[in-house]
Amino acid sequence: LLLIITKSYLSKYPYICEEITVKFLLIILIFKMNLFLRPTLFWDTDVNSIDLEKQKSAVIQRIFTRGNLEEFYQALEYYGKETCKDTLLDSRWLDEKTLSFCSVIFDTPISQFRCYTLAQSNLGHLNY
Repeated sequence: LLLIITKSYLSKYPYICEEITVKFLLIILIFKMNLFLRPTLFWDTDVNSIDLEKQKSAVIQRIFTRGNLEEFYQALEYYGKETCKDTLLDSRWLDEKTLSFCSVIFDTPISQFRCYTLAQSNLGHLNY
């Protein structure tokens, strides 16, 4: 919508349209810089005390394993696809659904995930 307005009014009011476009882009950047963390998703810690950069691996893993689709998209926007992919590839544990989901989303074979290779090398409990 903004693109259509900008194109139609750019010839008449070039300075106003440029100012509106810049303000709109700043608003998008401000919203992109914030990651909303649901308190029920992080029940074991205080959400306000989480440092999103220092604890990014824990945040990404929790969002991917227990979050909803909206939180998944927010994490991808905030951290970037490559950071999320690298973090999850190096994760020591992911449940089967999350592992399969990440394999499809990142177009990476399951065998490249660290949690998959660790699960293969650790035998489960024996049933007697």
